[in-house]
Amino acid sequence: MQPTLSVNLDLALEWYGDGGNYFSLAFFNKDIKDIVQTGTIVQVDSVTLDGTNVPIFYQGAVNQSDATVTGFEIAGQYFFDELEGIWSNFGVQANYTMLDVDADSPQRSLDADGDGNPDAFEGIVRVENLNGVIGQSENFANLVGMYQDDKLEVRLAYQYRDEFLNSYETFITGNPNIQDANFSIDASVKYQINDNLQVSLQGTNLTDELQTSKDILNDGGQTFQRSSFMFDRRFQFGVQYTF
Repeated sequence: MQPTLSVNLDLALEWYGDGGNYFSLAFFNKDIKDIVQTGTIVQVDSVTLDGTNVPIFYQGAVNQSDATVTGFEIAGQYFFDELEGIWSNFGVQANYTMLDVDADSPQRSLDADGDGNPDAFEGIVRVENLNGVIGQSENFANLVGMYQDDKLEVRLAYQYRDEFLNSYETFITGNPNIQDANFSIDASVKYQINDNLQVSLQGTNLTDELQTSKDILNDGGQTFQRSSFMFDRRFQFGVQYTF
């Protein structure tokens, strides 16, 4: 197995103002070779036993594809200190990332003997026109609204990402799997009772979003729903005392 190598080109513009305000804009290009994927099944050889050809499979980490990733990210943070009264305690954080991925799809079968013909199709990826890298969405976005004064701190956060490739071949069906686009809304509240005592309340997935995935059936892109997960709302209450 070869190490994953990447040649990167990055260009960034950053501005920093008073009171923690900042803005950044970055462009990047990454030429990645020999991406390592785990849990993959490939045929590495075959033997003849009692006149029957028996394939030998390997399951684990392999160099499965190359990819070129280009994109940009814009981010910023701003506090409205110049406003009057209570409004001067508000602030906002935001970032957005866009990726364009051009990746080699894994070969449907392995040519173990090097004769130019596939050795077999069992256990190898069923769809060859997958142009993506596992775990990478095209669009990511985060938005955080903030309020903070001498005693109270409130944050409300929104996160979003597009669909992304989960696996080139899933257990049972052997089909590629895509995680559908999803978002979540989280919040936190902290209150400083005195110099020593602080109480807090955090909530995650407040809208109780359902996360679903789908399998790709063929090279034509036909899909069917594979799974649905509900991670439930979660709340955490905390007390912090400083001596």
